[in-house]
Amino acid sequence: MLLVLGLLAGAASIALGVGLLGRVETGFGAVWACGFVILGLIVLASAVATQPRWSRAAPPARDEVRAGEPTRFHPRRGGLPTATTFVVTGLLGAWFVAIGVTGAVERTWLWAVLALVPATYFSGFTILWAAGRFRPGGVRVTPTRVIDEHYGLRSELALADVAGMSPRSETLHLEPLEGVSPVHRRLTPRPWRARVTPGALVIRTGDLDSDGRTLVEELQRRLA
Repeated sequence: MLLVLGLLAGAASIALGVGLLGRVETGFGAVWACGFVILGLIVLASAVATQPRWSRAAPPARDEVRAGEPTRFHPRRGGLPTATTFVVTGLLGAWFVAIGVTGAVERTWLWAVLALVPATYFSGFTILWAAGRFRPGGVRVTPTRVIDEHYGLRSELALADVAGMSPRSETLHLEPLEGVSPVHRRLTPRPWRARVTPGALVIRTGDLDSDGRTLVEELQRRLA
């Protein structure tokens, strides 16, 4: 039912935008009319991409060699829903760029100022994703440390510094020894990265294989 409603709403928005395009007389007006077309495309893409059939399971863990160390890599789920998110942000970013350019040329330079922030924000997600800097990532476990990379943030904690482990419904908390903190490396600017959680190393497990149970079992063996 939700899929049908999404398809109907998306098609109606596209039809409205196309109808308006036939009536506008300026480039600025055409850009605003295209907004309805873009909105319809976003609704259609979201309605299709969020269907269970496209939600594939996370890839299984695999062995790698990284920085000279044998590594067990637990990748996070990607696929069509993730790609659709960045297509949507790219469309929104392009639309705001068009508003700023046509508004500045045909109306006033204030349109360029107003469009600058949303154009930069939405386009940033897609550009960083295309550059491989903003991605679901995964968790790497080596003989000496745990490394979690997730949407622009890389966090690391030595196994010898883990005082305790607390699996939860959507996260895994690795509590460090007193006086020790995980090392965080920012891979992207502040607006486009995951938040740092003070204290423990908090690993998002909802998109990992078996919702993180495979990772928990491996860490239990290594920390025993």
